[in-house]
Amino acid sequence: MANYTSDDMPYSARANLHTYPFWMYVDPEFPTTKAWQFNKGGLVIRLYPLFRTSDANSLPIPSLRVENIPFAKWFKPDGTLYTFDPTVAVPVLKPYPSDGDPESYLIDKPDHSYLPPIKPMDSMRFDTFGKIVNGADIEINNRFIELLRFRSQQWWIGQSVKGIVGFNTGVSFDINELGHPVGPPVHKVDISGEFVGDEKPVTLDIIDQVLTDFISDYQPPISEVLMLDAKQHFASREYRRFVLDAATACEYIKDETFRRLWTSKYSTEFNRDKVLGRWDLTNHLDVKLKNNFGISYKEQHLRHWQRIKDLWDARGNVSHGGLCAYGSPQTVVDRDRAKEMLQAVLHCIPWLKSLKK
Repeated sequence: MANYTSDDMPYSARANLHTYPFWMYVDPEFPTTKAWQFNKGGLVIRLYPLFRTSDANSLPIPSLRVENIPFAKWFKPDGTLYTFDPTVAVPVLKPYPSDGDPESYLIDKPDHSYLPPIKPMDSMRFDTFGKIVNGADIEINNRFIELLRFRSQQWWIGQSVKGIVGFNTGVSFDINELGHPVGPPVHKVDISGEFVGDEKPVTLDIIDQVLTDFISDYQPPISEVLMLDAKQHFASREYRRFVLDAATACEYIKDETFRRLWTSKYSTEFNRDKVLGRWDLTNHLDVKLKNNFGISYKEQHLRHWQRIKDLWDARGNVSHGGLCAYGSPQTVVDRDRAKEMLQAVLHCIPWLKSLKK
């Protein structure tokens, strides 16, 4: 049970404002003047709507500054030649785009009216009233962010925007062999990240659920956290970490499914070592499920099962210091193969949860 106060501290009323290196997409119907007030950990806490501090054409990534561009010591660039306004590509979260809507907004002006309908916010305010202990505001902020990430499935929250925008801001210019510019700068905008598909904009219902979770000290299931992390690593092209988290999430849900089905069918305690034996996800999804409950993921969904087999093999290699690869001869996990693995896990986990006795 969280406790944010101490009788040794003086009473204070404090506004806490936080800005982040990531976006939080908010529903266009979300009110901008509402506030929520509640008691937690000995404090009165008031939460305000998420808002945006930065300009519409800025990213939570450093912008290029002309005067800091390195050149050879014998050349002094003319700063006026290379002056440019930032241009960023802002991905559009579902339910946008629909037919005819863009997948991203190319924005070169600071005005927030240029942002997509589901706006990416970057800041939060909450007030605290009470004898707050040092560091409690950071803990409160971290809990809000953790729960907001879980309830909205916006997996980049608490991480960075790299997974959805890639490195999409930059400039290039033509040079001669000495590195001297011979032409004006040209913007480079490259969206190399992508959404997975189950992300939701923050709504009033989501905020209400976050507050309920916060007050009750609810902890998101570890399998859900692992899948959020796996999506982040996939989108950021961190495939070693992706295979570890995705495989572990699937393994966790598989064990929970066996425990649930076993208890329901036999009314006895589930003994994992006795029922499942060695750690072999693909065997458990096929032979062990078939022998114990008469159903096989391999038989019903062979293509997805094969991708999970590849994922499990790659996970074994990575966990023992090997390549992020599978099979013999080994195939290195690249973007396309990782995407197929992710799709298989996103199919398998709901399938496991849906199984009845």
